Order: sequence, then C-alpha cells, then structure tokens
Amino acid sequence: MWWLVLSAIFFALNILLFLVLIFAAIKIVGVIASLQPKIADLTTKVEGIAEKVSDLTQHTRETVENVGGKAKSVAGSVEKIAHTASVQFEKFSPLLIGGLTAIKLLTAVRDYKQGSAKHPPAHDEEEA
Repeated sequence: MWWLVLSAIFFALNILLFLVLIFAAIKIVGVIASLQPKIADLTTKVEGIAEKVSDLTQHTRETVENVGGKAKSVAGSVEKIAHTASVQFEKFSPLLIGGLTAIKLLTAVRDYKQGSAKHPPAHDEEEA
C-alpha cells in the first residue's frame, strides 16, 4: 500500500513539474519572439559597423603607405642635399682654411707691430 501512495505522490509531482516546464517554455518562446526583431536590427547595425571599420582600415592603410612613400622621398631629398652641401664644402674648405689662416697671420703680425711700437727695445737705449 505504501508503494502505491509513494507512486501517486511521485506522479502528481511529475505532472506539476511538467506543467511548470510547459508554462516556462511558452514564456521563453514569447521572449525569444519579441527579441527576434531586435536581434535582426542589431545584426544589420553590426554588419554596417564592420563594413565601415573595414573601409576605415583600408583608408588608413593607404594613408600610411602614402605618408611612408613621401617620407622616404623627403629623406632621399635631404640626403641628396646633404651630400651636395658636403661636396661643395669639400671644394671650398681649403680656401676657407687658407683664408682663416691668413687672417690669423695678419692679426698676429699686427699685434706684433703694435706691441713693438709701444715698447722699444731696451738694448738700443743703453748703446746710445
């Protein structure tokens, strides 16, 4: 007898559980149905954003390549200018060094003449 009572309780609880599960499934289907348009809208927006990001990435890549090419061109031009200036300096450096040396010699001669005019030699006075 106790077996029949226990089985009846089990079957009653099982029927109650199935009813709760059916109710929950109906609610979940309703929620999913209401979310379906929102999910479709979000999917469209995400695809649009992904396309924009792809376009932006491509544009950025092209810009970087252009800037890199221009930077290489500018660096090459600067290198050519520096090389030309170096060659020109090498041509005129002997003249520049010679001119500076001549200026130093003239300054030294002038200082020597000015110094000897201010201080006549002492041994000439003793002989006179």
